[in-house]
Amino acid sequence: MIIHLLKNTVLLFILLQVSLFAQEININSLSKSLSNKHLLIFLHTTDCGYCESMIEFTFDDKSVKNSLKNNFVFIDIDVKKSGTVIYKDFKGNNKEFAEYLGRAIYPSNVFIDVNNQNVYAVSGYRDEDSFIKTLHYVENKNYLDEDRK
Repeated sequence: MIIHLLKNTVLLFILLQVSLFAQEININSLSKSLSNKHLLIFLHTTDCGYCESMIEFTFDDKSVKNSLKNNFVFIDIDVKKSGTVIYKDFKGNNKEFAEYLGRAIYPSNVFIDVNNQNVYAVSGYRDEDSFIKTLHYVENKNYLDEDRK
């Protein structure tokens, strides 16, 4: 009887942990509240050395932090963790969302504008200097010049 009760308690604890860490990210709702900022979606995995380097070094850089704080809404998505993402007509888990965006290389950074449009994306590790240039490119909407060519 005690063993059965212990197994049920452990199972309940595991289920509670899974449900507590599961998240739902509704990009459609977030993009409506952006005012003049972009969404920056950081797609990564915890077992990726380049992803961890971006977290530890790139995102910890003072210039990068200031730009993110002032010009972006940052969304951190570990594609191997449970969670649901809603974007336009898509609703699925984190990994399916990365696939929906065509992102199979991590880390990847996807930028969404106030109109809920995917306007720019970069894959692979970016050091502080390279990433701040990417942030300025998006912040200044230079991608619009590319669309006009």
